[in-house]
Amino acid sequence: AEQKDINGSMKLEMGLANTITSFIDQGQDNQAPVKKQKYIFDISALEKDALLGAELRILRKKADILKPHLPEKTYQVKLSSCTPSRQASILLESRTVNIIDTA
Repeated sequence: AEQKDINGSMKLEMGLANTITSFIDQGQDNQAPVKKQKYIFDISALEKDALLGAELRILRKKADILKPHLPEKTYQVKLSSCTPSRQASILLESRTVNIIDTA
């Protein structure tokens, strides 16, 4: 049987991992909500043939400003390519998603 550590890095080194996870929380709970936020999910180091899919989940606390009477309960999510710093990013996909109410 193959040995691996807790996070499965042995599988990743062998190219057998099928899930990429990453979590960075740099938010500060006491600040006002930011209208535009950018999340970078860089998979450029992976071989294109080995990548079957990727998933990015953004979980947020329920904001006080999202009251039931407000009509706008959506976010616009844009997927762009990662390019060298002086080149413009290419918009790959854009969609509007509903805010999920968990209250």
